[in-house]
Amino acid sequence: VDVPTLLANSEPLTGDSFKMLLNTIRGGAREREKFGKELDEALGRNEKKLAGDPGKAMKVGQVCHAMGRHESAVAWFDKAGASATQLYLKGLSLRQLKRFDEAIECYRQALRITPGEPFVMHNMATVLGERGQIEEAMKEDERILAQKPDFTLAAFGRSDALLRSGDFERGWAAYE
Repeated sequence: VDVPTLLANSEPLTGDSFKMLLNTIRGGAREREKFGKELDEALGRNEKKLAGDPGKAMKVGQVCHAMGRHESAVAWFDKAGASATQLYLKGLSLRQLKRFDEAIECYRQALRITPGEPFVMHNMATVLGERGQIEEAMKEDERILAQKPDFTLAAFGRSDALLRSGDFERGWAAYE
């Protein structure tokens, strides 16, 4: 994947296109460095144009997030509008920056747009757990499991919360 092709349209990265991006930037230090330089050059030449197109701003945010450039990702997600996807992805970057209050607020806003979205709920539970709010994290994962009993991330999150709270008997039982 080369940067000009990547930024040529406003379609967000999904499925195969996101996997191709990840393969490119995770292919090795040389490929990652080359891709990063190309990205920096493209952003330098086209920043206003890209920022004026919410779809392209979202894509740049996704690329920055995938590359571990979370501050830049947050800034680009802010330019992308306020869709549930944008708020979710911004929350992921904020979590990586340990800006937990802001991440939780993004997840709450995303859930107002798409109530009950299990991935958003689970990431909010994860952040709550990272903040030490174990009971709240467990309740969030239990809400997910009530509507989607087969959502394994929530089941794992619930067992992790139980273990963190010191309830080893129930935590290990839930883990198994």
